[in-house]
Amino acid sequence: MGYSLFIGRPDNPISQEEWEAWINDAPDFTLSREWRGTNPKTGEVIAIPCDALGMWVRPDGDGAVAFDYSEGRITLRSDVNAMDKAKQIAEALGAQLTGEEGEIYFPPPKAES
Repeated sequence: MGYSLFIGRPDNPISQEEWEAWINDAPDFTLSREWRGTNPKTGEVIAIPCDALGMWVRPDGDGAVAFDYSEGRITLRSDVNAMDKAKQIAEALGAQLTGEEGEIYFPPPKAES
């Protein structure tokens, strides 16, 4: 079981067009309208429709990470290797990167003076 991370803006949801434009400009992402996986026991291919799924190919070539757009935000499963990429996306979209329990990973909280 994984932990979800979210890229979003509290007062101004990310539009699907904005997300797709970002994906189209990113050389290490591909846009898909479905997530596909194979059942390892039966070999059955499972396809799940998605609004705008961004697949990030890891630089080390060790698979891909799905960034799933729905209802104004982007969701990904927690992945140490994807955290920096998620922060880059949040910064580019003027958004926050938060966890399931509301913790903010980006932007860093401002220090109190």
